Amino acid sequence: MKTNTLFKSSINVVVIVAMLFAAVHGTYIYTTTNIIELQNWWWLSHTYLFVATVLGLFFISAQYNKSKEIQSVGKAYLIFTTLKIVLSFVFLLPWLLMSKEIAKIFVGHFFLIFFPYLLVETILLIRFLNKPLDEKINTDEIQSRK
Repeated sequence: MKTNTLFKSSINVVVIVAMLFAAVHGTYIYTTTNIIELQNWWWLSHTYLFVATVLGLFFISAQYNKSKEIQSVGKAYLIFTTLKIVLSFVFLLPWLLMSKEIAKIFVGHFFLIFFPYLLVETILLIRFLNKPLDEKINTDEIQSRK
């Protein structure tokens, strides 16, 4: 499978997982909590993390296409994840500076969402790293049969 095809399928996976996760989380928020502020702002976390994840996949794919070295994928992922964590704290800063109870709940919900996105990114990275190896093994097998 070519890198562009793998990249497009990764974006599709992120879109589907994000939509399902947001639907479940939103349903949970509206059916179990009476906190109006949380009902009004829960979608911000999903929007931020979805955009960050898609941009990260673009960055990782671009780094790989630029260098064509598999090591560049790991380095790009590490840079992306570090940047995402720093930007997450910047994103959460207004709520971290609040002394209201809702701020703690919002930050908790954010990290409850953050880690599944991180898990999806890691699974996609592993899939991305394994594909070039699979292609190389198939090429070696074909050449050894000749």
